[in-house]
Amino acid sequence: MAVTHSLPGGTDYLSGNPIEIVITASAAKDNHRTAVKVKCDELISVEQIDEREPIDLVSKHNLQGLLDEPLPVEFHFPVTGVASAHAALVLNVDLEIGEIWNDENGDRQESFTPISDSLRVLDGKLFQHELAVLTEAGKSFASEYIEGGKFLTSQPNNQKVSLNQYVKLWYLSRWTGSHEVTLFTKVNTNNKVAHIPIMQNITLYPTTGLLELSINPIFQGFELDPGELIVSFEVWLEDAGGEVSEHRTYIVDNRYREQQLFGFFRNKFSAVESFWFRGEKEEGLKTDIETAYTALPSGSGTKKASIKTVSNTGSRYIEVNTGVLKRAEMLGLRDFIQSKERWIIDPDNSTKLIPVYIEGGDFKLNDTRQDVQSIAFKLIEAHV
Repeated sequence: MAVTHSLPGGTDYLSGNPIEIVITASAAKDNHRTAVKVKCDELISVEQIDEREPIDLVSKHNLQGLLDEPLPVEFHFPVTGVASAHAALVLNVDLEIGEIWNDENGDRQESFTPISDSLRVLDGKLFQHELAVLTEAGKSFASEYIEGGKFLTSQPNNQKVSLNQYVKLWYLSRWTGSHEVTLFTKVNTNNKVAHIPIMQNITLYPTTGLLELSINPIFQGFELDPGELIVSFEVWLEDAGGEVSEHRTYIVDNRYREQQLFGFFRNKFSAVESFWFRGEKEEGLKTDIETAYTALPSGSGTKKASIKTVSNTGSRYIEVNTGVLKRAEMLGLRDFIQSKERWIIDPDNSTKLIPVYIEGGDFKLNDTRQDVQSIAFKLIEAHV
């Protein structure tokens, strides 16, 4: 073969970070360039080519610019099952590698060969510092999250949740073929009885390997005895060979609250997570009014106005506080603050969502002078 290749970051990527393939040619040629042909049915431009002039027969291609396109959001609300696959949130990319040169007549020549590696690309982006930490450790998104069995979240472990909350986790399969896994949910209650973990069998398929998991034990069918309370629950995935994911523990806050506000946001992996606003909230209306002046004719009565309203639009808003959060939970809010898509559950209809955006500003994520910390947000309805 005239060229060979390597994928330093593996086969799984986030579209907003570098997507690199290194190509090595066997011999130099006139006007020589190595090339990667990118094929992806989900993109508007189905086939694209990236060309580079090799240095000492080696070139590094970054496909980020070809594959960094927004994908539609998908998640289930209300819950329709414990596990849901989302093929539409993953770009499946086939590659051909080759070289381009001029022959002895000066005519353009090219040669491409399909390669067995197929990339999976999520519409997301690690923050630059996170990417730098992985790079210095000799890791990548694929090795840390996919091969490492991490769920696609930046929220801290031991997060505090409500028993009525649609708690979600997302997991991307590492297998190229279909694979059987089991979701385990271990529930701890206040009666000190050791409950048998809830087991949900799941089949992962190559093209639908991105899983949305609704992990609240109540929605999985766990039944409480009279007076029994869930204190915490722990979730993880196993296959026939053992554990294939990290363990995540959630602490359940059972204190009574007259009103609860739950939200969702699209995180940096394009996975939609839930968030519980535990503090006080106020509702209002944000209006934008345009007026014009008109002179009144002589003899006008009290029904005539000299300032006319030309247009008047309004959006509902909710000013809400997160409630007291630990430092790790506060830092985890960065994904929520920088998210491009957010929703809240309609306070008047618990089966519907309202898309919202937050009023911009400076948000203090940690203050060592404060014993307890929280953040107030102004959530504005994303409609006029």
